[in-house]
Amino acid sequence: MSLTLNSYPLQNVDYKNLTNMVDFITVFTTPESNWSSLHHIFLIEDFQKIVNDYISKGVPKDKLITSISLYGYVFYIQNKSQHSAGAPSFIGPKGPMTGRKGIWAYYEVCNKMHKPGVSQSGYQQRNFIPRTTPSFFDGRVWISYDSLNRIQDKVMWLKMQDVGGYALNTVDADVFMDALCDFNIYNFPLAEGAYLASLNLKQFQSLVSSATTQVPILTPDPLTGFPTMRVVVFWLLAVGVWHLVVNRLTSDL
Repeated sequence: MSLTLNSYPLQNVDYKNLTNMVDFITVFTTPESNWSSLHHIFLIEDFQKIVNDYISKGVPKDKLITSISLYGYVFYIQNKSQHSAGAPSFIGPKGPMTGRKGIWAYYEVCNKMHKPGVSQSGYQQRNFIPRTTPSFFDGRVWISYDSLNRIQDKVMWLKMQDVGGYALNTVDADVFMDALCDFNIYNFPLAEGAYLASLNLKQFQSLVSSATTQVPILTPDPLTGFPTMRVVVFWLLAVGVWHLVVNRLTSDL
């Protein structure tokens, strides 16, 4: 039995006793945006705070499954010359394929940035501070999303915290065919990259200590001797959307 919770824990809920009644808890770490001011929604500091808040409220680490989003938020800025954090903005255009205003699947973002047959998309990259999710803008349209590097950051940080696992929300938002985006060398790059990141903790620790701003796509090293994640995949159909949950079984370590 599982329980799904929103981004931040409520003050008056006894989470410690609540978790005794379920097998695991999935926490959504991406708060809904009101699109009223331009900002990053995927700061890893916010992600870490949400996880730590639930742990401090008594949720056992081995039952905590943390959701990682595979979609981006899209804004219209009111003044195309203002691209700083907090600039006035409002909900962006519909996704080219999903038709959802202001929220695009990763494959829609990738298609816009790296459309097959188009050498330049016109979008410019902008980072507010180091080691955050990159954002792109073109005129008045601004796109902010979790890149592969940032997703790997989050997965490896979760493994360092020894939590139960992670969930990809949602796997059907990943690039599922080459024709959508020529940036990828294989299908489902985010799901694959997240899994590979979960296998190599030692390399991540060296990256953190050197304060690098880019995290490469990782491959598992069979010689490290580190215990790997045993993976259980649950395909859940909820409101027409597929979820991929990867859960580490601590009893197997």
